Amino acid sequence: MRSSRTTATSAWPSTATPTACFWSTNAGELIGGDIVTALVGIDTVRLNPGAKILYNLICSRSVPEAVERAGGVPVRSQVGHSFIKKTMRDENIPFGGEHSGHFYFKRNWFADSGMIALMQCLNVFSPRCGPGLERDRADRQPLPLGRNQLDGRRHSGTLQRLRDRYRDAAIDELDGVTIQYPGWWMNVRPSNTEPLLRLNVEGDTRELMERNRDAALAVIRE
Repeated sequence: MRSSRTTATSAWPSTATPTACFWSTNAGELIGGDIVTALVGIDTVRLNPGAKILYNLICSRSVPEAVERAGGVPVRSQVGHSFIKKTMRDENIPFGGEHSGHFYFKRNWFADSGMIALMQCLNVFSPRCGPGLERDRADRQPLPLGRNQLDGRRHSGTLQRLRDRYRDAAIDELDGVTIQYPGWWMNVRPSNTEPLLRLNVEGDTRELMERNRDAALAVIRE
């Protein structure tokens, strides 16, 4: 469905029980789930001042930054719908989003709903005409983010090697291992559903992201 009032094109969820929602610009460029999480999160904080907004830990860090600027409280979670739903119930969080295009709502019993996300996105985007959405998207554009999948069965001891190699970083183990420096961060975690390791790296610049991604891949493949 093409909206005549915005520069976005919406894709209706197409499964029997729709759980995801995806948007693209009128130029055909996909708007990442990170950006939609930030925009809907900001709108949720507008309606619920000071609200907590959940995002999973492989979303761009532009998400918590945008939520904080809006006066909300970002809550970081493990990847996976069961973890997200439990955290939202436990902390009474009205909205949560994933980079994958899944969005969760307290008013939907903390479950994901592509249709509610679609309706709230239409509400968020509808006041904007012409290049307005493009400007807003640019303001919240995630930093360069690289995603890689590797055969997890061949990388025993990988997480410990990464901890050892980057021991001067801020490290946490909420889900796999997350390594953070001022200008870049990465997460390596086993998939919840497949025998894979998933590597996500984000940097302040593409060069920084690619250089540290390649260095991490070298450690993983040792």
